[in-house]
Amino acid sequence: MLNALLLIALAFLAACSPPEDSSPIVTQTPVVEVSVTTEIRQPEAQRTITIAADPWCPHNCTAGSEREGYMIEIAREAFALAQLDVEYTNVSWARALELADEGYIDAVVGAFTRDARGFVYPEEAIGYARTALFTHVESDWSYQA
Repeated sequence: MLNALLLIALAFLAACSPPEDSSPIVTQTPVVEVSVTTEIRQPEAQRTITIAADPWCPHNCTAGSEREGYMIEIAREAFALAQLDVEYTNVSWARALELADEGYIDAVVGAFTRDARGFVYPEEAIGYARTALFTHVESDWSYQA
């Protein structure tokens, strides 16, 4: 009978012990921190596009005048859509091309494609110019190219 009691005691003890190679019931999961920002991004400061040219009305007239020319008005409206201001200034045509080529200004206005060969031009012109010569009906003058 003593043997039977020992066997029952061993069975109880064996049943209560966890197996040696068992994996833990609760697995470790990495902790991930999530941060929520409530910062509101402010709009960028107004930027400026600088355009220069010599006055050539009605395309581009005197800078700062009541009517600076239709090309300047178009530029102001178009760049305003992208929240850009336009600063228009008058310099000689050669100087305007030089300033733009060297990156001191952003654009010239009223250029023909032959005026500045390395510049970027729109696919569609916003204005046209042509030379027309007139004389009095009684004049015998004729144009000699």
